[in-house]
Amino acid sequence: MKTGDPSATVAAWLMTLEDVPAEAVEAALRKWFRESRWAPDPSELRKMVLAQLDALPDPAQAWEMVVRHFRQNGLIGGEPFSGPAVVAETVRAIGGWYHLRMSTDQNADREAFLRAYTTYAKRTMSDVNIAELVSSRMASLASGEQKGE
Repeated sequence: MKTGDPSATVAAWLMTLEDVPAEAVEAALRKWFRESRWAPDPSELRKMVLAQLDALPDPAQAWEMVVRHFRQNGLIGGEPFSGPAVVAETVRAIGGWYHLRMSTDQNADREAFLRAYTTYAKRTMSDVNIAELVSSRMASLASGEQKGE
C-alpha cells in the first residue's frame, strides 16, 4: 500500500465508519463543512455523530453527573449511579466512589476525573456501535410517540 493511495484512504474511512448509517455521515459532513474549512478525518466524523446522538457527555457534564449523584445520595451511599457506564468506569479508575466521598480536595479529584474521563470516553467512542445506537434511539422515539397517541 502506497502513501497517498486513494483506495487505502477509502478503505480506512469505510472501516472506521462501517457501523454509521449513511444519513448520519451525510448530516455530520454537512455540519462539519459549515463550521470548518478543513476536511475531517473519519474519527472526527464518528465523534460528531455520537455527539449528535448524545451518546456521551462531555467531560464537564460527566463530572457534574458525579457531583449531582453525591448531592442526591449524600456521602453515605444511597442509590447506585445510574448514568453512563463510562462515567462510573472513570470514577472507579481514579479510586472509586468511596475515595471520592472521603476526599477533601474536590479540585484535585475533578482534575483527575477529567483527565481519566477523556481517555475512557475516547475508547468508548471507538468501541460503540453507532448503528445499534441509532436503532435504539429511533425505537425509543417511536415508543414515545406511540405513548402520546
